[in-house]
Amino acid sequence: MRRRTIAHVLPFLTVGGVEQATLRIVRALNGGEFHHVAFCLPEADGVRRLFGDAGIETVTYTPLVPSYRHGRNFLRASFNLSREYRRRQVDLVHCSDFLSGFGTAMAGALARLPVVCHIRNRHDAISRRDRSFVVPVTRFVFVSHDTWRRFAVRVPSRRGSVIYDGIDAESAGADPGARERRRADVCQELGIPPHTRIVGMVARVAPQKDHETLVRAAARIVAVRPDARFLIVGDHSEWGLYRQHYETVRQLLVAHRLTDHFVFTGFRHDVPRLIAAMDVFVLSSHQEGLPLVILEAMAQARPVVATAIDGVPELVIDGTTGLLHPHRDDARLAAQILSLLGDEALAARLGAAGRHLVETRFSTRQFAAGVADLYRDMLGETRSSAA
Repeated sequence: MRRRTIAHVLPFLTVGGVEQATLRIVRALNGGEFHHVAFCLPEADGVRRLFGDAGIETVTYTPLVPSYRHGRNFLRASFNLSREYRRRQVDLVHCSDFLSGFGTAMAGALARLPVVCHIRNRHDAISRRDRSFVVPVTRFVFVSHDTWRRFAVRVPSRRGSVIYDGIDAESAGADPGARERRRADVCQELGIPPHTRIVGMVARVAPQKDHETLVRAAARIVAVRPDARFLIVGDHSEWGLYRQHYETVRQLLVAHRLTDHFVFTGFRHDVPRLIAAMDVFVLSSHQEGLPLVILEAMAQARPVVATAIDGVPELVIDGTTGLLHPHRDDARLAAQILSLLGDEALAARLGAAGRHLVETRFSTRQFAAGVADLYRDMLGETRSSAA
């Protein structure tokens, strides 16, 4: 029997959470009944490298601009993409993000293929015009219940579902010796004094991630713990918006005299290794669907502090699997980080509980079973008993 081909349509030029999440899907299901093809934009060299290095076939597609005023051009581009789906014997189109579904769902419909659209962030304001372009989507998959609840398009249960992402708990998270070796290597590489306390954040340096609140919190923390260092892992140079925001953050650091306390790594392929070096993991975003980086930190038993927004409380149960702070509340964020830096027993308890949560509710096995069953269901096959 021929393996079913899944077209993963990626709408962004740089590697971020959407691309990493899609790669997780491909890896979780690779080698089985599905064949995966990543459809990337022409200028998205980093995205193509990410999938190509993982042994995944990549295809370049021309970006589509949904339009009624220029409807003929949009239909022509949609027909061209639909022919590419047919030429590559695609069986199902998986739009990796709302933007992808918005632009390419019509092409899937024209190819008479089932189309699933992943919703990974809050979309609580979508115009009637824009909603019309996702009508061809067969099923919506949400990363959290909050993301579904806030979605501006009404999606009944027959057309939507929640599939939590999953990750395998890193063995280093349960081995203090291995973690200490990783930490020593990272400190040596990045010039961080070995006996400092490291607060880490993994996120592209973009406005959504609210690095400003972290900087203001850091000023409060350093006043009490001058040995604290802040490790920021994420792209800040590949896109103009990132470069601009990075400069804004740098200016804020200068104003607070914190330049020497922050280390920016840029985009990295060794995120688990860098997380292992962190004493506290923080994510101070304005909005999130279900942050993969929190799962990565929990998998290594790192204590987590995060903003109480969107789907984050479905992962971080305040006082049990981590700590939550109100949006933009730098005083509360600083107090929570200081509590973990000063109380190793509390940090260890929260880290262990987070790791247990990943192992029991957010494993790769559960995630893979959920996505595979979704594909089978949309392709008209019987669900597996692994649901």
